[in-house]
Amino acid sequence: MKQNLRFSSVFLKNGTATHSPCAYKIFCLTFSLLVLFAASASAQMVQQWNVFASTEGSTSQLFSGSVLDANGNIYMLGSQESPGGESTLTLMKYDANGQKAWHKKMENFPNSTREFPVTLKVDSKGDVYLMAVFTSTYGGQAMAFAKVSSAGETLWIRPYQNKFASIDRAHDFMITENDEVYVAGYSSYTTGKDIFALKLSASGEVIWNSQLNGMISHSTYGAALALDTEGNPLLAFRGRVLSKDTTPVSYLVKLNKLNGIPLSTTPASEPETEDTVLDPRQVYVDADGMIYTISQNRSGYQYTILLTKADAAGNIIWSKVEDFDGAGSVVMWHMRVDAEDNLILSSSQRDAFTMKYSKEGKRVWFKSYTAGAATEASVSAIDINANGHIAVAGSYYNTTTKAPRSLLLLYDQQGELIFEEKFESVEPTFMDGGSVQFDVNGNLYLSGVGSEEGKSKLFAMKYSAQAANCDTPVAVKLILPPGGQQVGKPVSTTAMLEADKLPADVSAHWNWGDGASSVAYHTTGTNRVTGQHTYSSTGVYLPQLEFTDACLESTGPENAQPLAIYDPNAGFVTGGGWFTPASIPEQVKVQFDFNIRYKEQGGENLQLTGTTSFKLSNALRFESTSHDWLVVQEDKAVWQGAGQINGRGNFGFTVSVVDAGQGKKNGTDKLRLRIWDKHEGNKLYYDSHAADEFAYFLTENGPAIGGGNIVIHRNGNLYAEKKNGADAQDMLTNVLTAYPNPFAGTSMLRFELQEQSSYTLALYDMKGVLVQELRQGNAQAGELVVVQVDASALPKGMYLARLVTHRETRSVKMVVQQ
Repeated sequence: MKQNLRFSSVFLKNGTATHSPCAYKIFCLTFSLLVLFAASASAQMVQQWNVFASTEGSTSQLFSGSVLDANGNIYMLGSQESPGGESTLTLMKYDANGQKAWHKKMENFPNSTREFPVTLKVDSKGDVYLMAVFTSTYGGQAMAFAKVSSAGETLWIRPYQNKFASIDRAHDFMITENDEVYVAGYSSYTTGKDIFALKLSASGEVIWNSQLNGMISHSTYGAALALDTEGNPLLAFRGRVLSKDTTPVSYLVKLNKLNGIPLSTTPASEPETEDTVLDPRQVYVDADGMIYTISQNRSGYQYTILLTKADAAGNIIWSKVEDFDGAGSVVMWHMRVDAEDNLILSSSQRDAFTMKYSKEGKRVWFKSYTAGAATEASVSAIDINANGHIAVAGSYYNTTTKAPRSLLLLYDQQGELIFEEKFESVEPTFMDGGSVQFDVNGNLYLSGVGSEEGKSKLFAMKYSAQAANCDTPVAVKLILPPGGQQVGKPVSTTAMLEADKLPADVSAHWNWGDGASSVAYHTTGTNRVTGQHTYSSTGVYLPQLEFTDACLESTGPENAQPLAIYDPNAGFVTGGGWFTPASIPEQVKVQFDFNIRYKEQGGENLQLTGTTSFKLSNALRFESTSHDWLVVQEDKAVWQGAGQINGRGNFGFTVSVVDAGQGKKNGTDKLRLRIWDKHEGNKLYYDSHAADEFAYFLTENGPAIGGGNIVIHRNGNLYAEKKNGADAQDMLTNVLTAYPNPFAGTSMLRFELQEQSSYTLALYDMKGVLVQELRQGNAQAGELVVVQVDASALPKGMYLARLVTHRETRSVKMVVQQ
């Protein structure tokens, strides 16, 4: 049976789980796994892979944290100890299949004698930001940030140290959707500490530095960050109350995002006892602007948890002190928020605690996990997906054997433990699960530090969720908007499902094919599911409706359909030449010529113009009658349209090309042609490449042409000129040109007229004798006309191509080399 269940996608904003709001009178399909886990005892998480990682020359590795990008690549930050006792930051990348992408040592921190990693995050482009503390050669400690590209290139390293400070340390940072960075921390002077907040650009330059200690008494550092609904940063401060008469000092301050000037401050709550230290751990802002703060509350040697909810203006709505049922000194670790704005808390004492609070401040459930007799369990990290399932990572410690081991737990929405993994192996050893994260496809990643071959190393592993007998087919008809869709504009989709196979509580999501996933919306009482997505880059994608918890499998020929996303300003394509199709045993030369481009037809209306022509054999010629879309992506392009063979029928076609940029007649340009008969149910009529599957964009191993040239004229960066040479660039001018020239077999003549006119194009020998009548017709002003010259039957020598219009005559010499 097919095992098609996956954990649902998690949506993260500012490091906190969020969700997409549901439309009025439409219920939101929130990827619930509850039905499956309740009905199928065989539901399980299956480990896909695990890896141990260490850098060369390392005696031991320390784990600091990990982060996932949108493609499921995992980045792990740590430090290594060399045999000489030196500490160096390390960053490692593994892809979604567990394959090593690269390992990197961060060795170029200026004025540093020793570095210590703190944490890392990834921005919208997939670049990684590292936060570190280093010992300065000038004395004291300072903080530093580094930015590394997804390819492993260090983009910049920036140290930050306020003047006269002996210690500068950051405690939290966040990246906005515009890739700006906010930092919270403190500077230590001989006279005391100064709280600061920084705003950095994507290049690491300081936009503003806000010093805040003068307005916050008894506070020691800025501990946690979030953004309000207007994009202004909220900063929570750690502080201490010395007596009941002292003003509460666990503050939230709102800063102006433009200049860092405080807009408002407010106390988080009134402390319960004297001499209380309030240590904010996380701040979360919901879609309505409500502010939730969770803090560690310490009085003497007793630890409790303080939860606070405030409105957008900072007014306290409710405040709760949680002691985890009298567990004693509880250490608070993390807070996450589910799709309904319930707060999920994790902490530990001797056991691992997980708790759910409603947004009204009421405890929903409390769970205590005991690893076993004579053991202690602790929590290192939690994550939550959009259906409210909670992954908890940490470690348990056997007080008898003194051996720490990693721990992974999964709770459902009601707090029931549905999965437990205790890593008991001795070699290799997984000692601490320091980080746990869901990727956009619902897979679960656990990372931390372990031991292999006597050395401490970082580890990462990936899980997927599966269930037995989960393969009930549901026919899905995907309805996409007609033709290609322009990049940057919203695309609406609809899926029609079998009514008798759509349970009322079914869960689904849209997989858009570009690494993004979103909630699917179902109108009550119908079998119609809708969605909307905006693509940020060109391509041909395969959006699909996927089920995640109802044991359903999308089936049917119309379940997955290609969606072309084009940019009319990306460029246009011209080409002419020949190739030998691999799909035909006989060595038949197929001749081709084409020119395709977008043109404005008034305002924002765009029209795809041009011609596509293939001489499939001596008896068969394909000519385009219309074009649907053209997608240009760097040196690759693909377009689709309709046409006829020998002037008859109704055929669809797709052409995929690669411009290798050699500027030679026998370069390595690539081309694939597919034609299907629309009158015969889209039955495949012709495919130039004998491959089992069709890929819209060709790879380096794609079928190469035998002669001629393909040019992708990219707008804005002289791409064609750089890659194809001056000869190819002549095609862009308004004169009659021939390319390739000299040539053997075929060449392409191109011209554009300044005004509408009839024309005649013919080929003569150097004595003026007519050799071939190439074409007669009418051309619009600015229209690029491409005509193929077949010289396969001509003797070697020089010829003259002549273009005659009602105003002028143009000519170009052509050299035939046989």
